[in-house]
Amino acid sequence: MDRENDIKEIAKHYGYEQQEYILIEEMAELTQAILKFDRANIDNLQDTLEKFENIIEEITDVEIVLFQIKYLLSIDNEEMINKKVDRQLNRMRGK
Repeated sequence: MDRENDIKEIAKHYGYEQQEYILIEEMAELTQAILKFDRANIDNLQDTLEKFENIIEEITDVEIVLFQIKYLLSIDNEEMINKKVDRQLNRMRGK
């Protein structure tokens, strides 16, 4: 992440308690954007593109605040990510 130090500075400034609520809010906004995209009028290209752009914006917001939460709680979940991806691949492959 190119702006890692800037995002850490923001996290330190606001702290965990404030950012946990921001994360919850941003996740709700992402959920709403996804649902609106699913209901987009596919015949209206402009409407569909606007809703798609909103998903991108909300994903970005979630990623930024999630990074802050992981930083503030000193979470390194790479091993857990690998474990869960492997588990899902094994399920898909019938292992």
